Amino acid sequence: MPKRESFVLYTDTAQHIQRLSLEQRGQLLTAIFALASDEEFPKLDPVTDMAFSFIEAQLKRDWLKWDAKREKRAQAGSQGGKASAAVRKQKSAIVSNASFACDDEANEAVPASVSAPASVPVSASVPDLQERFSSLVAGCISEWLAYKKERREAYKPTGLKSLLTEIENRVKQHGEQAVCDVIRLTMSNGWRGIVWDKIDREGGKANATSEIHQSEPELSGITRL
Repeated sequence: MPKRESFVLYTDTAQHIQRLSLEQRGQLLTAIFALASDEEFPKLDPVTDMAFSFIEAQLKRDWLKWDAKREKRAQAGSQGGKASAAVRKQKSAIVSNASFACDDEANEAVPASVSAPASVPVSASVPDLQERFSSLVAGCISEWLAYKKERREAYKPTGLKSLLTEIENRVKQHGEQAVCDVIRLTMSNGWRGIVWDKIDREGGKANATSEIHQSEPELSGITRL
């Protein structure tokens, strides 16, 4: 039996110990420590040996329970570490691949158990994004593309190219902040396409105050992309 660092004595053994003399109690305690330390047992008289047998059985049961519990904890820790590593790898793959996927197959590749990030970083699949736009507009475009992916309406290459051209032209006409405002207004209302006519042409801002709750069917005559 392996050496033990500790042991527990229960009060219900007192009835056996109280029948022993002081010398026998000393021999009993020495035998208990020898058992825990995996050392040679002292020679015990029959009465002391009987008291020791009760305590020995209880100690061995306790140690077996502790060994089983420690083994379960070790296995749980090992499995938890593997699961955490798998989740980290999975999330890293999603961040890398979810930004600008251009077809439905890319949508299916994202596991349903992991939520898509609220703001998707600019992907290498559109290398000219940061070159063509400021960080403000590039961030809004990333948010819009993530929004479309969540709706399972990801852009194909031609549609994405047209979108970027349209945004570039709108920025020149109305300014960066107005373009970002109308994109975020569209997302907050759950609309399918960017409602460019929401930009106030006079002030250069998205008119989001009076029509924030207007439903999409009422906007059927407004230009979208």
